[in-house]
Amino acid sequence: MIDVQAMSQAEGISEAAIRKALGMPNVLATLEQVRSAYNCAPAGSEDQKLAMAKWREFSAQEIAAATTLEQAHKAYSSARSGSEEKVLAMAKLLSLCMTIADAKNVYDSAIRRSAEKKLAMIKLLSFCTTIEQVQNAHATASHESDEEKLSMAKWREFSAQEIAAATTLEQAQRAYNNTPNNSEEEELAMIKWREFSAQEIAAATTLEQARKAYDRVPDGTEEEALAKAKLREFSAQEITAATTLEQAREAHNRAPHGTKERMAAMIKWREFSAQEIAAATTLEQARKAYENAPNDSEEQELALIKLASFYEK
Repeated sequence: MIDVQAMSQAEGISEAAIRKALGMPNVLATLEQVRSAYNCAPAGSEDQKLAMAKWREFSAQEIAAATTLEQAHKAYSSARSGSEEKVLAMAKLLSLCMTIADAKNVYDSAIRRSAEKKLAMIKLLSFCTTIEQVQNAHATASHESDEEKLSMAKWREFSAQEIAAATTLEQAQRAYNNTPNNSEEEELAMIKWREFSAQEIAAATTLEQARKAYDRVPDGTEEEALAKAKLREFSAQEITAATTLEQAREAHNRAPHGTKERMAAMIKWREFSAQEIAAATTLEQARKAYENAPNDSEEQELALIKLASFYEK
């Protein structure tokens, strides 16, 4: 008598395949044997129907007996794809999840675009307490799937809450950055961000405050233009008040790029630099004049020539 089990283990051939080849009846005593018999039976045959019924029976027992995540995972893996037992196994798995990490692991193990995947996403979202967690869940969903729609709805819900709770410019900006692209929430967050930005611009009474308002304003908005105008106003005052090279250089560095104020500050910086170069009578003074000159300017070149003169032999 052939030891089918020993042969199967030694040769890596399923018991059902061996029994089929030898004309021996199937043994349906374990879930593994049932699955093997189902896969080896001709499609639509009585043998396959019998194996399927037995498979479902064993799966139901395994699901009912599962009391740990590991056991439930095993039951889910063993259940036939597309079967009621597969969904029941997922439900059991999800009922045993105690943390968001548990739910994420279960979600990752679920078959794409299946009823189980949708259930897993619902469970995963139920554990989410921050918008970042919801965003991460959404990022894992297949395009145009039920999971994507569920996570997007949750994301928008969290986003709306964050926008409503924003009481500072920083919070409004963060809320905007957290919104889904091209959503109603994105538009609402932008409105709130612009409101806070307008307030900050109006309240600015120093160049530092104007610079801060300009740096934090939404790009391409009316508020950006207003902030830039105010920054230029303060910058012009700073340039006019500059009486030293250091002050002129600082005024240049703080003036908005591409403005006439920045150009005016550069002119003043170069004037002070030229004076410093002309006044240098020692190596130390020439070195300082070179270091203080604007980069790539005519004055920097003149300062270098002056510095070199102290190294004549």
